[in-house]
Amino acid sequence: MVPIELRRFTRLFLQGSHERAKDLPEFIRQAVRLLDPAQKSVVQAYVAELLNSNLDERTLNEIWLSCSPNYWIDEGKVREFFVGIREELNRSSAKRE
Repeated sequence: MVPIELRRFTRLFLQGSHERAKDLPEFIRQAVRLLDPAQKSVVQAYVAELLNSNLDERTLNEIWLSCSPNYWIDEGKVREFFVGIREELNRSSAKRE
């Protein structure tokens, strides 16, 4: 079951808003900044679990789409997107400590 925190997080990415960021990490950083510490913790743990489970690209895409996101990720790029989310959440957590 996908946590509600991830469902809400996916909706922070808006189609067309990627063009306003200089690159993918900045695009992700903008969304991560909107999470409170409790939400970050849940999303961070779940994304790590997804990536550590070695799920295939199709399954990761199904999980992303099950969240009813406002942002479409190109085919074959969902893992890369989740890795970027994990990296930004890890960076964000390290700054807090």
